[in-house]
Amino acid sequence: MWSYLWQNFLIDSKVRSYIAEHIAKRYQELWCEALIEIGPGKGAITKHIESISKHFFVIEKDVSLVESWKLKVESGTIVQWDVLEIDVEKLLKEKKINTKKTLVVGNLPYYITSPILRKFFGNGEQKYAGWIFMLQDEVGQKLRADAKKKSYLRWLINYAYEVNYLKWVPAKAFKPVPKVRSCLVQLKIRNWTG
Repeated sequence: MWSYLWQNFLIDSKVRSYIAEHIAKRYQELWCEALIEIGPGKGAITKHIESISKHFFVIEKDVSLVESWKLKVESGTIVQWDVLEIDVEKLLKEKKINTKKTLVVGNLPYYITSPILRKFFGNGEQKYAGWIFMLQDEVGQKLRADAKKKSYLRWLINYAYEVNYLKWVPAKAFKPVPKVRSCLVQLKIRNWTG
């Protein structure tokens, strides 16, 4: 399936299982109340994690994918919207859900990774319980606390969250195969008390 959003869909079953298990574990450890998945694509992870939370939100911009999801997601809320434009805090507030009890996950679109991270972490606040997301390996390396090149975004994220580089993901795990390496990164809120 071709996409006007230049998406690369995760097809490796071992990587999907690893990610889904890690999401379930973090959700329970943090005593979360809600789970948000950004950019589910064809649902490589979604079908494995939708039962984790009774407050499950899927945010997808691609209309054709949203239409197919309406038939597949049994529980949860499907939101067809650009993640850069949606007011996630308002969405959660309407459902009486605390953002600090929300885990956010996703395979972030590589061409807008930095704008997404700036949107959610632009002021250095600890708004969410944690994050687990796939991104371009080069960006993942720049976010690490021990990164050689210090960026403003790296400083903001590390101020509020501990960045854990979980796993390098080979290009062949996706279809179409991207021209860049990918990685899975976890953000853990600093001084979290639960």
